[in-house]
Amino acid sequence: MLEIKRAADDLDLPVVIHAAENRAEIELMLERHGRRSIAHLDHLGLLDHDTILAHCVWVDDEEMAMLARSGAGVSHNPISNAKLASGIAPVPAFRRRGIPVGLGTDSTLSNNSLNIFQEMKFAALLQRASSLDGALIENRDALAMAMLEGARVLGWNSEIGSLEIGKAADLVVLDLDHPLGLSADRVMSDLVYAAGPRHVRRVIVNGETVFADGQFTRIDEHAIKQRILRHYAR
Repeated sequence: MLEIKRAADDLDLPVVIHAAENRAEIELMLERHGRRSIAHLDHLGLLDHDTILAHCVWVDDEEMAMLARSGAGVSHNPISNAKLASGIAPVPAFRRRGIPVGLGTDSTLSNNSLNIFQEMKFAALLQRASSLDGALIENRDALAMAMLEGARVLGWNSEIGSLEIGKAADLVVLDLDHPLGLSADRVMSDLVYAAGPRHVRRVIVNGETVFADGQFTRIDEHAIKQRILRHYAR
C-alpha cells in the first residue's frame, strides 16, 4: 500500500481502496494489526485528500475524526452494503464532520445494477428507516451526493458536479410528470424517489451530446453487446 501511495502521488492520481466494509473485516484487522481499518490506514499515512475510501460502514468516532482531518473522501454504496448484509454507513455523521461523501454502486459484482438513481433512493431510505428520522437525509442531500459531492470525492469539483461558468457542460435531461403537476418540491422528490434511466432523454458531456432519445451517439450499443456475449461464450 505504501508503494502504491508513492506511485500515485508521483503520478498525481488518487488511491482508491475498499475499507471498513463489514464487521468481519474489522475483527480481522484488530486481530492482525491491533487497529481498526481506517485507523490502520491513518497509521500508515495513507489518508489524505487524494484517498477515496469505498464503503466505510464500520467506522467509529475516532476514525471519523481521522477522516475529517485528512480530507479523504468516502464512496457510499448503499445497495451493495444492503445486498451483502454489510450494514449501513453513518453517512449523516460523515457529512456533519465535513467528510466528502459521494454515491457509488460497487460494480455489478456486488450490485446487479449501475443505477445511480437507485443509489440516491436507497441512500435516503436506509438512513430514514434505521433512524426513524424523516429529515436525516433530505432530497437535496441525496442529489448532492450524486453530483457535486461525488465530484468533490474525486477531486474534480472545480470541473464538474454543477452547472457553473468555467466548468464542463455536463447535463442530464429528464422527462418527468406528476398527476398533481411538477412543483419544485415534487421535482426534487421525484428525482430521488421515482426517476430512473427510463426518464433520461439526453446526456451531454462537456458540451457534446452522447445519448439522445434512447440512442448512444458515439458507440454502437448492439455491436458492443454482441462482442461481450461472444467473449463470455468462450
